[in-house]
Parts: sequence; structure tokens; C-alpha cells
Amino acid sequence: MNHASHIKTYQAWEGGPELSILDYLRPLDEVDEEMFNHFASVVPAQYQVGNLMQSGEAEYKDQGRYHYMTFAGYGEPTRYYYLGILPPFKQPK
Repeated sequence: MNHASHIKTYQAWEGGPELSILDYLRPLDEVDEEMFNHFASVVPAQYQVGNLMQSGEAEYKDQGRYHYMTFAGYGEPTRYYYLGILPPFKQPK
């Protein structure tokens, strides 16, 4: 089985049936680098350190805290994952 066929790609989302990104992605889905870069650049990232990134627009607010689409990349070569909608990470001091 080809693992690459399970990667959610930016091209498939943009070129596929009209789905919101939240309908297309599920937490822990592997995504391609283009998807990671898209959400890092559409709106300046709320938080980004290396390959850990929270998109710039909050998806919702709960108990006074905004929650953001969160992505991470790791490994060599880097593999990217959508982690879900999470509360903000603390900024490094």
C-alpha cells in the first residue's frame, strides 16, 4: 500500500468538491508541505516555532481563549500533520 495516497493535499482540497478545510481535515491527518505553507502564509501565523504552527485566524473562542488550526512537521524528510484546533501555545520568552 502506498502511504503517500493517505496524505491530504492542498491540490486535492482546492480542486475537489467544495468542502471547508474543517470538513476536509481531521486531527492527525498527514498533510503535504503545500497545505502547511498555505496556512502559515494566508494570514500571519498566530504562533510558529520551526515546524510547529498555529494559523493566524482563530476558529472559535472558548472560556475566553481563542483556538487555532494547528500543524506540525517533523522527521527527515519532514512529514506534516494537522493536529486539530487547539488553544494558543505560549510564546517563548
